[in-house]
Amino acid sequence: MKHTLMNPIWLGLMLVAFAELPGATPRQDLAAAVRDVSTNVTASERTHTRYLSLSAIPADQRKEAAAAVSLVLNSVSRSSRIARPRPVEGSDGRLLRFSLRRYQLPSEVWEAMVAADPYWHLRTKVVDPRSGKTREVFSDGGWVDLRAAAELRNLTGSGGALVRADWFVAKAATSASGGFYYQLAGVPTREEDFFKQLGIDLKINEKLRADRGANMFKSRVTGKVRRVIRRQGPLGAVWTTLDVVRSTPERDPFRNPLDFKYDAGEHIAVKANGLHLFTLYDAQGDRVGTVPDRIAKDTSDPHGDGIIAAMISCVRCHREDGLRPLVNDQRRLLSANIDLLAEDDDVAERLAAFYDTSLGKELRRDREDYSESVARATGGMKVEQASKALGRLFRSYVYLRVTPRQAARELGVSAERLRPLLAVSHDPILLALCEGISVQREQWEASFAEAATLASKVQQARIKSKGSGK
Repeated sequence: MKHTLMNPIWLGLMLVAFAELPGATPRQDLAAAVRDVSTNVTASERTHTRYLSLSAIPADQRKEAAAAVSLVLNSVSRSSRIARPRPVEGSDGRLLRFSLRRYQLPSEVWEAMVAADPYWHLRTKVVDPRSGKTREVFSDGGWVDLRAAAELRNLTGSGGALVRADWFVAKAATSASGGFYYQLAGVPTREEDFFKQLGIDLKINEKLRADRGANMFKSRVTGKVRRVIRRQGPLGAVWTTLDVVRSTPERDPFRNPLDFKYDAGEHIAVKANGLHLFTLYDAQGDRVGTVPDRIAKDTSDPHGDGIIAAMISCVRCHREDGLRPLVNDQRRLLSANIDLLAEDDDVAERLAAFYDTSLGKELRRDREDYSESVARATGGMKVEQASKALGRLFRSYVYLRVTPRQAARELGVSAERLRPLLAVSHDPILLALCEGISVQREQWEASFAEAATLASKVQQARIKSKGSGK
């Protein structure tokens, strides 16, 4: 057998080609955003322009991540049109540009959300010399080019026109603590206002028999009894599930076929752009961020905390084209001649109309409509694909620990340079990364400013050294 020795030069080139290159630094992404907004965006549109960075995501995963970002943007959008964020020319797919105006997102909500960004900005406490009171301020981080940061701020009118795409998804796709889903999507705090916003008058809806219901002996989500209601509105259907902590007689929909006491309600409504609006309300009609885990747990991601929150839990769970299958056990009883009796003829007619369907036909039609909208928002993905893509992006940021390799990518340095870079620190989180120990995301966020400052000093010193010819 003939053997050929590979030229060491070619071997080195191959190793470089297959090695994972470091991501862009926050400074480089900032420079790219400034160039783009000043040359490719009209003056009238600049104050609405925002950027999302994919630099912290491996290059081979950015296409899927961009699709998940587009799904989130269109899910919180208040516009009737689907719009996808655009890759910035010359950024190698690292930057996405979008317009708040195109999605009809309030700039004040955006500013409130980005005030917590830890990757380009710094929050610090200052003392007002006049009042002596301490307050927290939000400013550009010293590890970025402050002149470029000021220019981006002046051009866009935003204190945070550039944030990370995965950080944005972690904030925008959940109603849990710290999440901005409700604020961005404009979900009312009261349930009655939620239906009014969708153009649904509950009394007229009931009078016209534009609602249908199902009772279930055991929900696949809660493991308890459940009532499902589908209401028809001008934009499409609103699917509601009413759940209980315990299946007691007064909280049993079979014993109370029209009205029963429940503890939590989930709504999935069709938006003007065809995607879904998600919200949670308690029995008093007040909006809540999460479902009490005594009622149900989120098992859609084994890495998660098990808490059901609006949007992210719903999208991951309802992977069957947006709506889960159901069995109308009440109709099964009716088919077996186990009738619902009422002394009042109007009530009897109401019961017959409310439960006289399996909801299967309506479920299929609503799924088809949602699937088409998801495909438009993601560039052709099926609902299950989009659900998994969003789940992976959310998981990688929120649930998984930050490895030394990931930390290096987010700083824009090679993995080999991370240890000597951070070894001078006294921060136990950064020293843990030096030792190859992964840390929690919140720990890394709190330590990022120091790590980025150290990286920036080394990178700037290298640039000066090259400029001097040394």
